[in-house]
Amino acid sequence: MLKLVAVGLALILLGFALLVAGVLSTAAKGVPATGGAVGCVLIFFVPICFGGGSQEAVSIGMAVAAVLIMAAAALQWLLLRRGAS
Repeated sequence: MLKLVAVGLALILLGFALLVAGVLSTAAKGVPATGGAVGCVLIFFVPICFGGGSQEAVSIGMAVAAVLIMAAAALQWLLLRRGAS
């Protein structure tokens, strides 16, 4: 369990590092940065999604979140099915 916590924290830190690197690289070029952010929380089978920024970025983020939610549901179904055998 402790390994999963360490992996989760490492992924969060990597995400922040990529975010900072992206902002710094666009600032160095003098190009205005545009984008968006999306977040989804899955409570049982009900996804609660929110987003902000450009319409294209939010649409892409929502599509990625939907795919990840379906993948998580499929993985959970496979694990429960394997445990029932």
